[in-house]
Amino acid sequence: MIESISTEEKVEKPYALIKLTENDSELAFNIDTGAEANILPLKDFNKLARKPVLLPTTDVLTSYTREQLKVLGTANLKVQYKNQTPQTHTFHVVCTDRAPILSRQSSKRLQLIKFVLSVSNPAPIRPVIQKLLNEFSVVFEGIGTLPGTCKIYLKEGVIPTIQPPKRVPFALQAKFKEELDRLESLGVIEKVTKPTQWVNSLVLRICLNPVDLNRAIKRLHYPIPLFDEVAAKCKGVVVTQGQISLDPEKIESVKNIKPPQTIKQLRGILGLMSYFRKFIRNYAQVAKPLTDLTRGNPQKITWSKIAQYLLDHLKKALTSEPILCLPDFQTGQFVVTTDASTKGIGAIFSQIINGEEKVIAYASRTLTPGENTIQPGYAEQTPQRPVQTAELRMEYKPRGGQERDSECYYFDPEAKEIEVITDASQHGLGAQLSTDGATVAFASHSLSETEQRYSQMEKEMLAITFACK
Repeated sequence: MIESISTEEKVEKPYALIKLTENDSELAFNIDTGAEANILPLKDFNKLARKPVLLPTTDVLTSYTREQLKVLGTANLKVQYKNQTPQTHTFHVVCTDRAPILSRQSSKRLQLIKFVLSVSNPAPIRPVIQKLLNEFSVVFEGIGTLPGTCKIYLKEGVIPTIQPPKRVPFALQAKFKEELDRLESLGVIEKVTKPTQWVNSLVLRICLNPVDLNRAIKRLHYPIPLFDEVAAKCKGVVVTQGQISLDPEKIESVKNIKPPQTIKQLRGILGLMSYFRKFIRNYAQVAKPLTDLTRGNPQKITWSKIAQYLLDHLKKALTSEPILCLPDFQTGQFVVTTDASTKGIGAIFSQIINGEEKVIAYASRTLTPGENTIQPGYAEQTPQRPVQTAELRMEYKPRGGQERDSECYYFDPEAKEIEVITDASQHGLGAQLSTDGATVAFASHSLSETEQRYSQMEKEMLAITFACK
């Protein structure tokens, strides 16, 4: 237990202001109950007006990071904490940039710490903690055993290992045997009197050290499931039989959304809708006029019929039981469909399963002012030209069947050959990733003005670096 000591903000370790009586000055020492020696940095030693004699020493000091400190010698200093009687303590003067340290022994002598070996009259348990203990009492009772039998599978051809028993000091043998008997009576351990193939060493805190056995165990693999693979009603979605849908309770709350009266209410509604935006096709374009109402921190909201129509559209998109499909990377054909308009861009990630295209997720965002000025191109509108949109479909198929250059295949980590092809021109870089001769993905990058002045060899190396990243 550490006695009440001086602390300041931004100081992570407890420290005490110790008075150096012969120099009439104070120095802040870190209290380190794991330190065996007092540490006085050379920079602080040199600041002393009356320096004590620096005595030679053969002591070797090592930090907790196993770094050996350079010890210049030891010095005896008279120190005082608060109104106590001054005491003489030995300090090791070392070359370090760290703060001075008070050892466990000196901290105890200066009454900065107290060793508490027993506690009487413990503090009462807080009601909230007691409620948890009562509600889940089964968790806190007994020795924590679980029903059933655990099986450990060993690798083929492993040679069993028998470790020699650890020597128990004579003074501890009686207590050691008593503890083993207690654990046996509780069913934690079982006494073995017949020959066995595996014998593991034992450490004195009654714990096995099965180093050799651990190396021989055949590990069972339990991959951590992805978010979309886990039923997460607390997140507002439910996963059943490979499909993702909104939690019925969340659907009901969306249906009950009223027209917002304040900017804060509108932002809350948009935040909820945005959280489930992967269920809503072209969410960014539909929600943009509502998002624009919140720009500039207006004092009040101007709610129009158009705004109400857009809100109803979003509510309908979420409450009409939208169902998304979990991706199946073993079978089926993946399809990415994109679209663009004068206000935004959207994409649909889907998969062909049993001849039917099923949506995995929607994605969309609005265009920036700079992107709106891109010309010529799709989604362009002029007085002489009506709005134009274009749709792009890119398909990713599993392996098998006839390959075409326009098709990309998903990455196979078990492929025998993984190939990256790069190229560089005067204005750009290009790369192609393929496995076993089938294209997985393309990547390209335009060169900056500085990069365009590179030599051709430098451009080729830049293309390789770009592809690897």
